Amino acid sequence: RFRADLGSPPSAGSEPVVGPRTFRELWARVPDGRSAHGSLVHCPPLRIGGLTVLAGEGGLFAVRPAGRGPDALFDASAGAPVTGVYADVGASRPVNAPAPALDDLVLLFGRDEIFEVEPEELPHRLTHEPTRRILIDFGLPDMRDEHGMGLYPFGDHRMDVLDEVPWPDDLDPPAESGPFFQIGFWMGGELVIDGPTGHVLRIPTQPDEEHLSALPAARSLEGFLTKVAVWVTGLRSRDTIQPGSAEAVLLPWWVLSALARIEDQDGVQPAWAYALYHR
Repeated sequence: RFRADLGSPPSAGSEPVVGPRTFRELWARVPDGRSAHGSLVHCPPLRIGGLTVLAGEGGLFAVRPAGRGPDALFDASAGAPVTGVYADVGASRPVNAPAPALDDLVLLFGRDEIFEVEPEELPHRLTHEPTRRILIDFGLPDMRDEHGMGLYPFGDHRMDVLDEVPWPDDLDPPAESGPFFQIGFWMGGELVIDGPTGHVLRIPTQPDEEHLSALPAARSLEGFLTKVAVWVTGLRSRDTIQPGSAEAVLLPWWVLSALARIEDQDGVQPAWAYALYHR
């Protein structure tokens, strides 16, 4: 009874079209070279009454299951997109979408999980005025562990927020002169703000780890927190994508490109990239 909706009416005088009666016949009718098979068996089927409707490059098919039915042939549990590789159109943004911004953290964590620093709690030697304003007016998210990065507006058992920490003697010194004030950890290394410049840096944990230092992680606290929002969004999105899909392969590149655009450089530093490529 769904045949009229799923196919073109036969022309006058033609014989009635008899559809395939088995999956083997269905496969045989797909034109050679059109690669419809994968898109048929990996997409969620649509049930209409007693029919199972399949869509692929080879056309639209309505199957009336016999016996145990065709469900065992499908693997839609992993959430593969109905369009498969045809959805691979590259990174995209909605029309008129705003550029990444500090307030994106509110969408990720909620305003109640972002805490301002009281003016009297700011170290006197943290002299970079834009950084002081961000800490007072916006604050830091309470981000305990996002793929190896934690930000602690109230500190934890290892630190108090904005503790002054020295640069280790056995590591090559950075271009920044310090003093350095800690806001969290990243892959075991301290995340610090350089007092005079506001640059955000990760202190390596050992001499052979400079390739993960990402010095600086950002040129400003505002840029760093904006990057964090994009980075966390990318990581959470990656965890919803089917492993091995085109989207999963390309997503790290999309995220790193977005990070690079925020401050024109440093977005592809290894420390940003590491978590995107290592689950």
